[in-house]
Amino acid sequence: MEFLYLSTCSTCKRIMQLLPKHKDLNFRDVKVSPLSLEEVRQLAALAGSFTALINKRSQQFKISGISSKDLTEAQSEQLLVTHYSYLARPILVIDSHIYIGNSSSTVAAMVNKLT
Repeated sequence: MEFLYLSTCSTCKRIMQLLPKHKDLNFRDVKVSPLSLEEVRQLAALAGSFTALINKRSQQFKISGISSKDLTEAQSEQLLVTHYSYLARPILVIDSHIYIGNSSSTVAAMVNKLT
């Protein structure tokens, strides 16, 4: 079980506090410990696509001049290994289940899965 987050993200911090304590849950700051290409591919397999893992509001899109609207799978894969802020967050991975994002329904599902 792994919880992927960004330590500078206040939403991630808030969600972390909502999660029940679980001895097998590993917390990983993706800025400190970036994902490898293989890890990104594993997450995409669980999520169904690379684009499902993209944070479409990432400030990196403005900096790079890339539009988040027309990303291909190959472009999304490359962006995810290029810079941590392209990754949607938080992400909770438990066995073959993946929970992506901070919507109230996703957070509730995270909490329920850990309970």
